[in-house]
Amino acid sequence: MALFDRFKADRVACDEIVILRDFERGVPIQPELPPGSTIDPDRTVVEAAITECKLRTDLANDRFFFTADAFISKDIAVDRPGLPSVTLEYGFNITFPEAMVAGCRPSQIQPDILRRLRCQIYDIKAQEYLTLDPAAGTFDETLILTVTVKIVFEDQILIPTPTPTVSPTVAPTVTPPICVVVSTLALEIVAGK
Repeated sequence: MALFDRFKADRVACDEIVILRDFERGVPIQPELPPGSTIDPDRTVVEAAITECKLRTDLANDRFFFTADAFISKDIAVDRPGLPSVTLEYGFNITFPEAMVAGCRPSQIQPDILRRLRCQIYDIKAQEYLTLDPAAGTFDETLILTVTVKIVFEDQILIPTPTPTVSPTVAPTVTPPICVVVSTLALEIVAGK
């Protein structure tokens, strides 16, 4: 009889690389920057973390859509002529506009699994394009996130476990104690053998 281990795990119904974009114009800067200030792209760091992914199934159009909420953290390094460089720190939550998952369709998935689907996001890569306007005291930014969105469902998976093998019992070899061997030898010598 076979033995099985039961595991609960996410199964991937489909996955796809999707690009999410955010455009912000006229973001105010504090402190004020003198004319000729520039952004140093080598010291500027942008990080993104997805905080929630919401899946929407559109059965009428046979499409999946998702909305991603993210926390964005920016450290923008600015070189100011005649003054020390300054780092502008920003952190904010953002909801990206709804995006479509074009690589799979609800009609390709079993109906009993459709109601258990949800989305997860992996492999986030953030790119930031900044334009500084020191005279206005603002900057414009274009944030592009390249993400892998996975449409998954939780399932129980049975994995066969090997049955334990029983090795035949081997009788141990018994070596007679040395004193017995000596005694046997002594008896043979006495008997003249």
